[in-house]
Amino acid sequence: ENPLENLNKIEGILSHIHYIKDLADMRPETKKKKYAIRKLYKNFLFYKHFVALEKPLIVTEGKTDPLYLRPAISKLRADYPQLGEVVDGKFSSAVRFLRYSSTVAKILELGGGASPFKQFISTYEKTINSFKFRPLAHPVIILIDNDDEGEKVFKDKKSEPFYHLHKNLYLVKTPENGKDGKSCIEDLFDPKWFKFCVDGKTFAPSQKHNKDSNTYSKTVFAKKVVIPNADKIDFSGFEKLLDRIVAVIDDYKKRKSQSQNP
Repeated sequence: ENPLENLNKIEGILSHIHYIKDLADMRPETKKKKYAIRKLYKNFLFYKHFVALEKPLIVTEGKTDPLYLRPAISKLRADYPQLGEVVDGKFSSAVRFLRYSSTVAKILELGGGASPFKQFISTYEKTINSFKFRPLAHPVIILIDNDDEGEKVFKDKKSEPFYHLHKNLYLVKTPENGKDGKSCIEDLFDPKWFKFCVDGKTFAPSQKHNKDSNTYSKTVFAKKVVIPNADKIDFSGFEKLLDRIVAVIDDYKKRKSQSQNP
């Protein structure tokens, strides 16, 4: 019997217990973090997502990056069979993205941009070592923008395709761009798509909540421009980034074959 098969059932039980306890607990969030059920639930989610994973996992800064990467991988699948293939006429991804649900944001404290990765990376190895059964079958890839915010996480890193951090944890930056070498994932698109109007508004990458009546945010760009036009968009700008992701997968396979404790 596969000991990982019951994880979903356990998650349902822990989620319910945590929800009830959390609802009844009137203390501030800083106090709740020290509560036993919160710690147990956090350890479980960590184990499920990062230790017992069934596919390579890509952890992005926010919710929009996977909306760009999924169609990019699908469109470029012929050149990147390691990332997915067509099965019975439908594209099947060989990688998974961490879905930033309210639970992941609250319990794992991820999803608020690059900053939370500092704490995540610093405690990763210690948390991994706290588990006796550690399959670690696939890599966990932190994907981060090569910008001022991201630099707080990778400031000591040189311009390498990827960085092996701990165990199955890797860091990948968006490819260097321009004179200063900085970039964000939106730079991988043909700029003509940024001129696409949505309800009379223009794209403003830095906007988060659509407060400005004249511009729209990354979320709107992903949902109203990228996804509906995926068949028309040239995703070749994503090739260097996908090369880096594939390089991580290959590197981890090599490490696994050389040692059972990468």
